[in-house]
Formats: sequence, structure tokens, C-alpha cells
Amino acid sequence: MSDAKPKASLPATPLLSSPCAHSAASRIGERRLRKTKIRVAVLAILLDAKAPLTHADVEQILIEHQFPVDRVSLYRSFSALFDAQLVLRVLAHDGCWR
Repeated sequence: MSDAKPKASLPATPLLSSPCAHSAASRIGERRLRKTKIRVAVLAILLDAKAPLTHADVEQILIEHQFPVDRVSLYRSFSALFDAQLVLRVLAHDGCWR
């Protein structure tokens, strides 16, 4: 028997098991990006959104789903998804990028 400790992982959330999450994971894989949980969660949120969202909106949704996130990881995830042309940035009338 092995005495190795099990790897710590994020708790399963509805966010990562939703149909949008499966679609997000597939799209991320098609672009040959690493399928990190934060990237899948962010893209799933954006795919499910009815309107453009700000970084703060997505951060709040992640918090509501008890998904641990820090702003640097969130920013890097948005940047990677944008660079891979999986998301668009829209400048809203209030001057905020969404």
C-alpha cells in the first residue's frame, strides 16, 4: 500500500459539471490551451451569460459558487481566453470592458 496523500483538488461545483462547462472544456482543448479549472469555469460563465460581463461580475459569480479564485488568476484566464479568440472584449457605454 502507498502512504501517498491524495492530491488536493477543488470541490466539485455545479459550475464545472454544467453543460456549459463541458462545452467550455472542449473549446479550450480545441485551441490547445491547458484546461485549468479556472479557465473552464470562466468560459462556462461567459457562455451561459445573456449579456457581456465584467471581470468583477465573473469574480462575483465564482464567489457565489464557492469557487476559490484570486484576481491575478482570473485576469490571466481572461487574457488566455482572449488571446485564443475564445472570448471578445467589448467596451461598454460606461467605459468598462466587458
